[in-house]
Amino acid sequence: MRSEWITISSYFDAALLDIAEISMDQAKTQLENWFDVLKKVMHMWENGSDLLKQSKKPSASKAGFFSADIAHSDADDFYVFIYDEEDRSTQTQLKKGKKNLGYSKSNFERVLGFWCFSPGVGFKQIMKLKPRSIILTSGTLSPLNSFEAEMQVEFKQKLENPHVISADQVLIQVISKSENNVNFNFTFQNKDNFEMMDELGCTIAKVAQRIPGGMLVFYPSYRMMDTCYERWEKSGVINKIMQQKRLYREPKRAAEYQLIMDRYYSSIFEDDKPGAILMGVCRGRISEGLDFSDDSARCVIIVGIPYPQMTDPKVVLKKEYLDAKNQMMRNATS
Repeated sequence: MRSEWITISSYFDAALLDIAEISMDQAKTQLENWFDVLKKVMHMWENGSDLLKQSKKPSASKAGFFSADIAHSDADDFYVFIYDEEDRSTQTQLKKGKKNLGYSKSNFERVLGFWCFSPGVGFKQIMKLKPRSIILTSGTLSPLNSFEAEMQVEFKQKLENPHVISADQVLIQVISKSENNVNFNFTFQNKDNFEMMDELGCTIAKVAQRIPGGMLVFYPSYRMMDTCYERWEKSGVINKIMQQKRLYREPKRAAEYQLIMDRYYSSIFEDDKPGAILMGVCRGRISEGLDFSDDSARCVIIVGIPYPQMTDPKVVLKKEYLDAKNQMMRNATS
């Protein structure tokens, strides 16, 4: 066991050197982060965790990340990845007169990712405590067969109820173009299409004329949401929207979150106004875990399709992880 740990520690040392070679002003924080991970791994090793048993030499893939090549072990569900992440807080916008020239080159920081792609690893730790009962409830667990596979446990008692809202109470539509026949195509290539942004604002204003209470508008990213809002301020489209409902944006800072939510709700339930519109981001704070019941959200508009970036490290690793699991299952059944 001691010799295997010496082998594993050499890989940590190599990673530390890689981080240290970035730049001296960034290295300290990253080394501290890596040391925290190292302590966790040492703790698991000392307690005989399955994570590090039967360890073999990690193998590097063409994508540039390292994964533990361990058969039938929880280590298959973990990946370590070192990558550069853009620090958007240091971005400065470049302008010439009224013309926006874009953003200056951003600083980048080296990030160490230690990610587990299977919730079953953590759930097995709960099962080891031998609880009498575990009750999991949520409106987003269906389909349960795939959820069981993710959690790596069979639930003998399962209950799925129909939605409280019947199909005849919901209207789902795809708006592909505006009243002025401008196509809505919110891809990265159209991120500076101001005509399309103005038409989107006008469409939201038209919809707001007929919708009581609150409305939610979700964007794929904060940048697109902020760009639309700033464009509407310059073009005057925001006035058309504000004539129908008050308009709020999901804040990036947590300290402002409750203030914005209070204003949104008061504009719907307390003020003598026809309601409010809240702009948010898919997978953001507002889009996850909040219950916008009744007049809190009579209409939801999703701008574009919020696909994650294909080059995002977690997306790349998750795809490889699922492919490896699928191949493992095929080999086991063949």
